[in-house]
Amino acid sequence: MKNSKGQIFTTDLIVAVTVLLFILVVSSTSFGLIQNSLNEEEFYSEMQEKALNASEVLVSTSGDPNSWELLSDLNVNSLGIAKERNVLDEEKIDRLVDLNATEYETIKEILGLSKYEFYFKVTEINGSSVKEFGTFPSTENTVIVERYVLLNGAERKLILGVFK
Repeated sequence: MKNSKGQIFTTDLIVAVTVLLFILVVSSTSFGLIQNSLNEEEFYSEMQEKALNASEVLVSTSGDPNSWELLSDLNVNSLGIAKERNVLDEEKIDRLVDLNATEYETIKEILGLSKYEFYFKVTEINGSSVKEFGTFPSTENTVIVERYVLLNGAERKLILGVFK
């Protein structure tokens, strides 16, 4: 009788340890997945905040200095493209488009987007492009901010896409 009690105890112990190990593996895997999800959400939220801030500066200020588009270099504090809030200055947009090839990294830094890539587009309301610059996204994880603005007296849509 003593031998059978020992065998039952050993079997019970093996089953209990197996269940415990299974629970530990499932818990650690779940914790890792939850942690990754939270990190992605935090990253996406930060990217969204940066995109909103950059679009706000672009459409609501004329930049600092006000006539930065006339300067030979981009030694500026801010790159606003507005004559007044939501009324865009075509000269400033054209200057940004011209600077895209040579000063893209500087523009990103001034807009507060140095950790990200971005593209900027002004379109007709129907979607046809009017002006654009930046790098077109190669990823689906893009934050897109759309704003309605006036350019040359016509209503347009400003699109700012920020991505990693």
